Amino acid sequence: MRRLILKALTVGAIVLLFGVPLFGQPIWLGVDNKSFIAVETLKPTFKDDSFNDFTFISSAIFVSGRFSISENMMFVGELPIAYAKRKDLKIVDPSTGQILFELSFDAETMIGSPYVGLELHKAGSNSFFEIGVRLPVAQDDKSNASELGVAADFDRFEAFIPDFTTLSGHLNYQRKNVSNVVLRLRGGASVFFPKDSDTEMFLDYSGQIGFEGQQISLIGGITGRMIVTENDLDLGERTVHHLGATAAINLGTVSPGVHFRIRIDDQLDNIDYVLGLNLVIHRQ
Repeated sequence: MRRLILKALTVGAIVLLFGVPLFGQPIWLGVDNKSFIAVETLKPTFKDDSFNDFTFISSAIFVSGRFSISENMMFVGELPIAYAKRKDLKIVDPSTGQILFELSFDAETMIGSPYVGLELHKAGSNSFFEIGVRLPVAQDDKSNASELGVAADFDRFEAFIPDFTTLSGHLNYQRKNVSNVVLRLRGGASVFFPKDSDTEMFLDYSGQIGFEGQQISLIGGITGRMIVTENDLDLGERTVHHLGATAAINLGTVSPGVHFRIRIDDQLDNIDYVLGLNLVIHRQ
């Protein structure tokens, strides 16, 4: 399992984050506790041109939803998709303009491992608990799409790793005062059960603060993951952190938004930043 985790870190660093961490609900989308359907598109940008060989439209997409089951329980689901197309490679004779070598790459579309879970609420409480599972159905013959998906959002890289079953549980706290200043905190763990390797566990955590009015939302914060089941890693090697900011406009039934994210430590150091677009459809 350690090789798979380190591979995921290396893939993100070597190949290619819009960090929308969605362990159970999309905390960057500025949604309330009501039902919704959301679409997120994540587009990474890279520092080293030698790694930036994906076409502009190559991206990861997450389609998610939350639906009320009872007064204190909600169902949450997410379907991850990655599209990747590497740029064609050409070697041209500068003196004649003749093409000496040409290599084309096929586009890949990958259906990742879906997430299904429950949110457990208590009336009058600012906290709720979520628990869920990511089912191991990610395709194993889409290496380019898998690499892009992993790099697009390390907070849920397991969505694009084949033969991964993930169990997760997180405690959430959110509070908004009379001035519409909102605070959100989240902490918990994700346990990975790969098909042919050892079980591993990550701690997941995030904190956000911002303004959430009737029409405009502006939120900033930090997200992080730390592997806890490896003994020979120092703290810097165990953790990946990102700063993020999001803005959204509430148009009633729909809320379009944008997102920006940048890493703040040495992991994934070939990734410059990630931009994203999202759309939330609110349900009564």
